[in-house]
Amino acid sequence: MSESLEEFWIFSKEGEPLVNFYRDPNAKGLFNYRDTLFSQDKLIEIKNLILTNLQNSSLNKKKIMRFKNDIIRYGQYLQNDLIMLYKTNPKIKEKKVLSICKVISEIFDNAYPLDKLQFWEGNLSFFEKLRKKVAIYFKMSRL
Repeated sequence: MSESLEEFWIFSKEGEPLVNFYRDPNAKGLFNYRDTLFSQDKLIEIKNLILTNLQNSSLNKKKIMRFKNDIIRYGQYLQNDLIMLYKTNPKIKEKKVLSICKVISEIFDNAYPLDKLQFWEGNLSFFEKLRKKVAIYFKMSRL
């Protein structure tokens, strides 16, 4: 099932990247995290996607946005005014992918309520809890 989700990113509502989760080939395809690795042009394109959707949306939490972008297929507003963007395998059925996206966002929202996020100082190890919970989710989904 983890093959359906290739990468995901967490952005601020202003379009600033916070963290990138990617399938790590050195860790048997489990997700790991790192700084975002977008070119400046791609980052501007993503910021414009986010800002355009902020203006055109009621900011409905958990709403899945569909993008026609070569990297990002879906986006979702989180309860704490962050945005999660997903790169998914286009060969996997949309219903399955959307289900996974919703679970990942729920894991994030439960692990990082607003009062915890306020204490984040930019250290990526802050997201270790999310990495572990996502790994457990994908391990359990294979049973």
